[in-house]
Amino acid sequence: MSLTPEKAEILGALFGDKSLFGFYPRYGKYKGYDYSRYKQGIVRISVGKDADWGEHLSALTLKAYNIHGCVVKDTREWVFRIDSARVVWDLMNWYGSLWDCYTWRVHPQLFESSNEVKASLIRGYCDADGSPIYNKSRKQPLIKIESVNYKGLQEINSVFQQLSYDSHLWKESKTRGTWGVYLTKRSDIERYFREIGFGVKRKQLRIAEILNQRIGCQ
Repeated sequence: MSLTPEKAEILGALFGDKSLFGFYPRYGKYKGYDYSRYKQGIVRISVGKDADWGEHLSALTLKAYNIHGCVVKDTREWVFRIDSARVVWDLMNWYGSLWDCYTWRVHPQLFESSNEVKASLIRGYCDADGSPIYNKSRKQPLIKIESVNYKGLQEINSVFQQLSYDSHLWKESKTRGTWGVYLTKRSDIERYFREIGFGVKRKQLRIAEILNQRIGCQ
């Protein structure tokens, strides 16, 4: 059971933007053969308006499993999808098929993995739920990750700290029940940009723009 950086990044994306993960009935008939008697493994991740992120995820699955995913428009958003029982069975070693945005957890093996695997997990999750922000009132650049999953964010915060980032977990909104993990030091944000970055191009460009403003941060 090998956990590679590519698989860890896919896991991070599933934490934030899973649409489907598991085994689902097939549909349709062909020449009298009823395919509904069988199930198919599906990994589906909502990538919103960032079709390039879907292509990035497809490149990860190609490297990890030698299988291409596909990126398609579904009503008003883009989705990444790969139909493969082998991929689902493998990712189930670290991701629960019944998990949702409230219940996912960081598998214990990830805490014992290499820094490269940990960084890839962070990248995948920040692509889903992270944002580079410039706080105008404080003249301060930030990276914020927001979720309703307090225990999951606690574990993500621990992964950041294992990588020697000075991250903080704060209550974000009492009404919405959300929490946030923050990077507030410029040195941490510059390091994140260099060493981890975003797979979503617009987010990576945004963090570069914020840092290029050269506005101080403690």
